[in-house]
Amino acid sequence: MTIDQKVEAYRMRLEGATLQSIADHFEVSLEWIRQIVPPIEGKTWSLEGMRNRCVYPGIAQWLYENRCTYAKLAELIGAPQASVSRWMNGVHKPNKPTIDKILKVTGMTYEQAFGEEESSQPEEAAGLG
Repeated sequence: MTIDQKVEAYRMRLEGATLQSIADHFEVSLEWIRQIVPPIEGKTWSLEGMRNRCVYPGIAQWLYENRCTYAKLAELIGAPQASVSRWMNGVHKPNKPTIDKILKVTGMTYEQAFGEEESSQPEEAAGLG
C-alpha cells in the first residue's frame, strides 16, 4: 500500500469503517490492516465484533458489557495476554485452574461463561489430560 492509501485507510477507520471493510476496500488481508492502522482512542465497542472474536458467547457478552479487552482479562486472571487470546479465539482451551479464575473474575457459572455444563466437558478438552 502507498502512503496515500494508508492515510485513506486510517481516515476510513476514524469515520467508523470496520477493519474488515477497509481490508476489503484495498483488497488486502485483515491482518495487514490491523498492522498498519493504529488503534483509535475511544474506539466504540461492538458486541457483534466481540462475538466474532470470542468463541464463548457468555464471555464475549461479559467482555463487551465491561469494556474489557483480552489484555485486561489477562491482567485480571494473572495469565499471559497471548494465552488469553488463544483461549478466547478457540485455538486452545484453558485448564481448570484458569477456568476457575475466569469464573471468579466474571462472576459467571461455567455454563454461562462457556456455554456448557462443566461435567459434560471431557478432561482432555478442558486441558486437564
